[in-house]
Amino acid sequence: MTREDCLLLGTISKTHGIRGELIIRIANPAIEPDENWESLFLQIDGILVPFFISSLHAPKADEWLVCFDDYDNKDSAQNLVGSPVWILRELIVAGEKEIYWDELTGYALINATTGRQGLIADFMDIPGNPVFEVTIAEDKVMVPAQDDLIEEIDQVNQRLIMRLPEGIM
Repeated sequence: MTREDCLLLGTISKTHGIRGELIIRIANPAIEPDENWESLFLQIDGILVPFFISSLHAPKADEWLVCFDDYDNKDSAQNLVGSPVWILRELIVAGEKEIYWDELTGYALINATTGRQGLIADFMDIPGNPVFEVTIAEDKVMVPAQDDLIEEIDQVNQRLIMRLPEGIM
C-alpha cells in the first residue's frame, strides 16, 4: 500500500470524553463512513500506520467520532491528536448528496477537450449566466456553469471535468 492508494480523510482534532474517543475533522464532507471499514491509516513520522477501528460514527458531516483498538482512555488517545487520517481509495463511496455550484470552489476544473486545467477560485451566480472563475497559472478565466457541459463531478478527488467549447479555456 502506498500513499497514492489512499485518500486524505481528515485530521484528528482532539479527544472526546474519557474512553479514548477521537474527533476527526473531515476534509471532504461528501465522504460517508462505512460500518465495514476495519481500519484507518494515521500518518505518523511520515509513514501511514494502520489503526483498527473499534467504533466509528458521524454525528456531523465534517466531524466523525472514532475509537481505535488499544486506545481506550483519554491519555493514550491524546498522543494521536494532530495526526492526518487516511483511507484506502477503493473503500470510499461518496454520498448521494446534491452538490451546489458554490460548493465546487477549490475543485480542479479539467477541460476534457484540451486537457487544460485550473482551479475554481469562485462561483458567480449571474442571473441567466452563472460562471466559475477559474485560475490557470496567473490568469483568471470565466467558465460557464452549465449542466450540459459537465462530464463528471468527482467529489472524492475534488475534480470537475467539463467538455468546453474551443476557446473558453
